[in-house]
Amino acid sequence: MVALSPPSPAGAAAAFNPGGDLVAPRSYLGEVRARFMRKRAGVVALTGLTALILMAALAPLIAPYDPTIGNAVQRLRPIGDTLHPLGTDEQGRDILSRLIWGGQLSLLTGFVPVIIATTIGTAIGATAGYMRGVVGTVLMRTMDMFYAFPAIMLAIAISASLGVGARSTIIAISIVFVPSISRVAEAATKRVIFLEYIEAARLSGANTRTIIFSQVLANIFNPIFIYASGLVGLSIVLASGLSFLGLGSKPPTPEWGFMLNSLRGSIYLQPWVAALPGLFIFVTSMCCNIVADSLRDALDIRDA
Repeated sequence: MVALSPPSPAGAAAAFNPGGDLVAPRSYLGEVRARFMRKRAGVVALTGLTALILMAALAPLIAPYDPTIGNAVQRLRPIGDTLHPLGTDEQGRDILSRLIWGGQLSLLTGFVPVIIATTIGTAIGATAGYMRGVVGTVLMRTMDMFYAFPAIMLAIAISASLGVGARSTIIAISIVFVPSISRVAEAATKRVIFLEYIEAARLSGANTRTIIFSQVLANIFNPIFIYASGLVGLSIVLASGLSFLGLGSKPPTPEWGFMLNSLRGSIYLQPWVAALPGLFIFVTSMCCNIVADSLRDALDIRDA
């Protein structure tokens, strides 16, 4: 019996089809894509998330009404209304239009803080993990200071101090996520700094900056990307929570969290209309989490 070794991360091993013909090896990204496509839940979630992103991007073209203009005569219309399929809010504004436009700000405050926090946290964690000593200790102890506060309380405090607005929300959530991402980056860096290719780079005379950017970051990308992708859903929930508390978008700008707050007064009159923004927040967050889980499995090709 001949034992077949698992495919390498680079997909360098050739494979044979049933007819015995040599099949061209897959690249690493090709292998990751193939593994992801076998995750039905991940594919469905990615399709749903893509649809939500396209909906928000195409809001000027597909929204039937202006999301900021209401009609007092049409206020609190139920779902299924002839003119307003998803009803209207307390000011007579079309809920469907506000949900479509609100997706722009809700998704923006979900993805942008994660991108910012990943960039900053990776830089801090990789530097601390590689330098170690006093530099690493000071950097990571500074990050530890943020762990003394619950994430939501820290976000509320930062957002309140900066003032109401989407910019404050993005800054607050970014600061909240930086310590955890830096921890992941530091741990991943400590696992690779003693490997042969890092030692070879040192012996070749490469400086610290070159080694971190050309060698370390390229080899700690996967765990950081997997962890960061799982934060997008949490970021959307946090941003919506800040808007619900009045610290997010400024009225009448549509945003799912703020819509949930403004519609809570009509929950006994039109409960399904009031629940729609919360449903969008829940579905978007779930799609992000499922996609992140599927990506984690797809990127870890060692169990292929």
